[in-house]
Amino acid sequence: MNSRLPPSLAGDFRDAITGEVWERLPLVVSQSGPLRGGPKGAVETQNLVRSCMAAPLDFPAFEHAVVAGDHVALAVDPSVPQLETVLQGLCVWLEAAEVERVSVVLWAETPRAFCDQLRSAVSASFSGTATVCIHQPAERESLGYVTADEAGDPVYLARELVDADLIIPVLSCRSGDIDSSVDRSGLFPFLADASTLKRFQMQVASEDPALAWMLSVHVVIVCSSDASGNLAGLMVGTPDAVRQRMTDCLTDRERDGVQACPPADLVVAILDGPPEIQTWINAYRAIQAAKDNVDDSGTIVLWSQISASTPSHWSNTLGRIANPTDSNDEEVTPPSEDGFDNWSLEHFAARQLKPILEEHRVFAHGSMPFDELESLGMGQLENVEQLQRLAASHRSAGVLRAAHLHSRSVDRLASKSP
Repeated sequence: MNSRLPPSLAGDFRDAITGEVWERLPLVVSQSGPLRGGPKGAVETQNLVRSCMAAPLDFPAFEHAVVAGDHVALAVDPSVPQLETVLQGLCVWLEAAEVERVSVVLWAETPRAFCDQLRSAVSASFSGTATVCIHQPAERESLGYVTADEAGDPVYLARELVDADLIIPVLSCRSGDIDSSVDRSGLFPFLADASTLKRFQMQVASEDPALAWMLSVHVVIVCSSDASGNLAGLMVGTPDAVRQRMTDCLTDRERDGVQACPPADLVVAILDGPPEIQTWINAYRAIQAAKDNVDDSGTIVLWSQISASTPSHWSNTLGRIANPTDSNDEEVTPPSEDGFDNWSLEHFAARQLKPILEEHRVFAHGSMPFDELESLGMGQLENVEQLQRLAASHRSAGVLRAAHLHSRSVDRLASKSP
């Protein structure tokens, strides 16, 4: 099976489309100016980290915020481009700052094999005490109490973050998050307990509890991806300053007419990047991004290298939920042994996929089992030739590169009218 695409898929089937074909690249913001193309090596990334940490946006040189002997926690989005190299560069910088302990806490969606890979990389780059773990949102011993939300319900956060002297979030640059209500530090709701995540997504709790402020998150590190999934930019600054720079870059791109992309009859969402990017939650983000750019009743294609089976509960959820916006619909799965809701980003994704699959034809490419795709209501494309034949029946088409970065990192129900 041909699972890779040429550098520009738009060019690959442009002749099959009678109308316009556009291609949209991920948003790139860079503190030190444009970076060279292609993968970035360890030394280049270390130099980039050092220069950005020395001059954060709207904050003094970050070395003044670190005290020798500190325990520093890195709260990490696993979709960061070239994450292994970025973490190695950060660990070298932290060791030079005489940090005693580093804890890397990965969002719960992180593949276990990737966590093992990162653990080896961090251990090789930091001589002090270093741990790398995937957030466990339903295990009480992995969580620490932080506060109560507006309804009085307890809010827990990954214990490694609660116990740390300093927290540095490491995030992907996602254009979809610019106008969203998601916490700009990337801590909430990704590293909260499962019950808090569910309340947030289902609009039971209408606001995030400002964990970044309570835990004194001074700066965030935001990494941009190019169209092939390589590191294309790195920015360090306060959460507000970094978000403003992202907003300015997006505004400039729109003002200059760069990548003007009217809704298309067919939108192909490509999951560019290595195996750790090829997950079903990123597939959902890519499909959501395609939905935002496709005509009503248009066709969506997910082009990926996903080989994993679909989440076990997706088929049941997609078939069971009559109204995906009904917050009173109860999950049939029991709570965890520690009493937390059995809930994840993938649970909510299943609810949101149902109306998309009802309104659009959705096809997928990858190594996932065809019978599972069929049970979800998706078709399968085995190669570029089949995509070309599909494209020939459409008037216009668009391509989203690194499509998971064009949508929001987390979705929630729309606010209800009072």
